[in-house]
Amino acid sequence: MRTMRALGLTSSMRASSRSDHGGHHRLLSNAFGVPKLGPPEVTHILRKNEAHFDLQEGSVNEVDLNQLPSNNPIEDRIVIARNRLTTGATFGVFDGHGGSRMAQVISQRLPHYFALSVSPHEILEQYVRSKQKPLLIERIFSLDQLSDWQYSCHLKSLQRFAEKILKSTERLTTSELLCESFDFLDHEVSREIQDAGTEEALTLATQGCVATIAHITDQHLYVASTGDCRAVLGICDESGRWVARALNKEHSCENVEEIQRILGEHPKSEINSIIRGERLLGNLAPLRAFGDFTFKWKREDIVKHLVPLYGERVIPHHYLTPPYLVATPEVSHHILTPRDKFLVLASDGLWEMLSSQKVVQLIGQFLQGTQARDLLRLSNDNVTLGSIQNLLAKRKRADLSNKPVDTNAATHLIRNALGRTEYGLEHTRLAAYLGLPAKLARNYRDDISIAVIVFDQNEAKGKVGETQRS
Repeated sequence: MRTMRALGLTSSMRASSRSDHGGHHRLLSNAFGVPKLGPPEVTHILRKNEAHFDLQEGSVNEVDLNQLPSNNPIEDRIVIARNRLTTGATFGVFDGHGGSRMAQVISQRLPHYFALSVSPHEILEQYVRSKQKPLLIERIFSLDQLSDWQYSCHLKSLQRFAEKILKSTERLTTSELLCESFDFLDHEVSREIQDAGTEEALTLATQGCVATIAHITDQHLYVASTGDCRAVLGICDESGRWVARALNKEHSCENVEEIQRILGEHPKSEINSIIRGERLLGNLAPLRAFGDFTFKWKREDIVKHLVPLYGERVIPHHYLTPPYLVATPEVSHHILTPRDKFLVLASDGLWEMLSSQKVVQLIGQFLQGTQARDLLRLSNDNVTLGSIQNLLAKRKRADLSNKPVDTNAATHLIRNALGRTEYGLEHTRLAAYLGLPAKLARNYRDDISIAVIVFDQNEAKGKVGETQRS
């Protein structure tokens, strides 16, 4: 997760980076002269981490994944898991900050809590009673493993979570249980770190991650999200146009309701210190996240556990009435219809470069076997026929074919995020981005992690019909 303060970007530059054709990105493509990377080398880099899965799970037909690191090591994680005790699958994108360890831990553990959240009570009872715990999920894609200490804590925590659900005096909805799973896991990790008290555990306390998770069972699509990753549904409307529908809200300073929520939870005397420089206590960009316990623990706990390791600087300025940060997600529920064609989950490294609508248009046309083209933008009203002809010639050279270069939808998005201009895909720009030294790359882009989940239309159509008849 990139931060503006670390980059020294101006607000105008940051704003332009969120457009489809940011001005400073065009400067980047012209700033390095002749590209050092040729088209085959660019394609090799773009495809290095791509993956494809024919999942055939309920309404899900297939999934395309890809990641392009900016940090070394990458701080993002992607997880795909199929439920073992019930139907359905879970898809997650996790964006770490301050390091990759919190994203690693949360991405490995959260799908298990989701599996318990959607399980009937009889299955939960069997799980609690069984001495040899059954596997809750089958991991389809995941790059990490928990350490022995983390795994031991994890098993005990799952037992407590299942018992908590069973002991609840009221039957919670699936959405409420998914929300509860985020908070429960965050509190468990916090307690486990303090109980362990080792340097290995305590260094984890200063890291955090945001997460957006989709759970799909038959035609039911649940999205739980905390932070600034994004889930966007690709819809083909009656006229054949591609429409983007966001299934979550980003918890950042661009979300006025989120700022009002935080300010409302603290004394009015802190109104000028809680949000400073578009950051929580002047430091943290996401306004909800897992971990980051220096924004959650009591001051005396930070002094006891973390000051000996990091000194007084580990305590944020104006740290008066914690907690200032929560992991509580917002949860949405959507019934899939035949017009819902795909779902895109991605870290903010993608959304800083492409809008939701552009992403849906790119993937929609990609699935149809065509390459999206932007409208030709003219610089001013006093253009000549000669200048238009030159622009069209350059556009043709930049994008000679209307057929996508890649076979993986996530790779297709990354290629367009980095290389797209008003003329089409431009190799010079792609080569400039991908040829940057590792230490400099962070100044221009963030880690990018993408999962494109394509729905089985026959499955969705049949389930909708069953729902309407019932």
